[in-house]
Amino acid sequence: MTAFFAGQRPRRLPVFFLLDTSMEMGGTFQVTMQDGLQVVKNELMQHPLATQHVYCGSILFGENATEHGLAPLDVFGIPGWDAQGICNLQPALAKLGDALMFDLIAPRANVPGDYKPLVFLVLGGEPADVGTWQESISALTMCDERSRPLIVTLVTRQELVHTARVVSEHVLVLAKTEALYMTAFFFWVARTIAKISEDCERGRDAIEFPVLPYGVVIT
Repeated sequence: MTAFFAGQRPRRLPVFFLLDTSMEMGGTFQVTMQDGLQVVKNELMQHPLATQHVYCGSILFGENATEHGLAPLDVFGIPGWDAQGICNLQPALAKLGDALMFDLIAPRANVPGDYKPLVFLVLGGEPADVGTWQESISALTMCDERSRPLIVTLVTRQELVHTARVVSEHVLVLAKTEALYMTAFFFWVARTIAKISEDCERGRDAIEFPVLPYGVVIT
């Protein structure tokens, strides 16, 4: 992207979805996560500021990770997948690290650069690659303040909370393993992105999340 083109567009709010597509997320969760991304897009398309500022990308991870790069909200594609295999978290975090390093617009003369990126991680299985994914977390924490992401992690059951706390300070858990609550989470994600886009435009640095929906609990 040229400096001229970047300078003519509204400042971007990058949003990354890291979604567990291992066998732990099969059945109704597979459907509700795919539908959930569509919910986020549909809800944000009704929000004038979000349509200008929000760019979305996704990283699907099971045994391997597949990346779908940042795109304007109106052309953000909803990826499909079949939930299968083990959960390896390190490849997803590595791809996220690469995106934060190479895909963000850095501030320079006459170009303010991207807003602080948001990451929504959904984790349904205990990562099998113990000892390697933690190293990728350490690399993320070494990003400069501008590109260091705000990570919100949702886990599908209480036993995964300890893992989620290593990844992010903001950890949510489903009160019950039910698809209805997963759908409610994605509606909340849309409200969160819309609110943060408004706060960014108004120059507010403090992050205040919307009220959580019924069935999603903060830990």
